[in-house]
Amino acid sequence: MIQLGSMCCVAPPVFLGKGTPLRLKGLVGMSPGRPVMTDALMAASAAEAAGVNVLQDVSIVGDLREYKKSLLKQACVPVGTVLAYEVVATLRESSTGHRAVKEIVLDVVKADAEAGASFLTVHASLSRDADMAKPRAIKVGSRAGLM
Repeated sequence: MIQLGSMCCVAPPVFLGKGTPLRLKGLVGMSPGRPVMTDALMAASAAEAAGVNVLQDVSIVGDLREYKKSLLKQACVPVGTVLAYEVVATLRESSTGHRAVKEIVLDVVKADAEAGASFLTVHASLSRDADMAKPRAIKVGSRAGLM
């Protein structure tokens, strides 16, 4: 069982895992088709109003760190992030060559923790040439599944 808490609101903790009631997770964020931060933040508010127990940021474009900070500041439910998405975006946008992937991963984990992320989704494999902005070639459950 994992206890998750919220940074901005006084809200009871959410317990996830075996033996706990069903929880609703709202997936929110910016995508190539809708890279507008205010739209993503409004979607997060709507998801909370609809009763989600946790939010998961699945942004793959835009200013990911600024968006996550804003989302974490406004959310009144626990918010999780997806490590692979920001790591790949950082590698893709690097114009000075690739920093060590390990260094980038640790930077993203530290930044998300300092910003107040309640949980972090980790995908165990990653390819340097992954391009999440491309349309999906096959129907899979997540973009990280394509990496």
